[in-house]
Amino acid sequence: MQIVPQEMTFKVEDELIRGTGVGECQGILACDALVTIAKEAGQAADTIVSENILKMWKAGWGRFNAVWFYNQELEDQLEMLKVDIGTGGELMRLFVPPSGDRNYGTIKGRPAIPIEQASGPG
Repeated sequence: MQIVPQEMTFKVEDELIRGTGVGECQGILACDALVTIAKEAGQAADTIVSENILKMWKAGWGRFNAVWFYNQELEDQLEMLKVDIGTGGELMRLFVPPSGDRNYGTIKGRPAIPIEQASGPG
């Protein structure tokens, strides 16, 4: 009674993200509206850098209603992202982890939700 509904939910959510559109839902990653951001020159493989997030934010449509989905394997990298502000050495964190009564973090002030369907490093 518990496992079957959980697996069915996973399958539907997986199709919404990764579905090919052939005999299943067409997922976000297979749609014509997908925008891909190239890695930075010299960026190490399997990493995320602040510039990646800033370029994704810049490319986003309706970003003030946006939600970020990420694989939880990336949390350690996300927590290290920051942007220098001015010359005073002040830093702005791009990712704020969950805390208190919030069960999700934020990236650029928008909800950041870990999901199994999102790709891990690489």
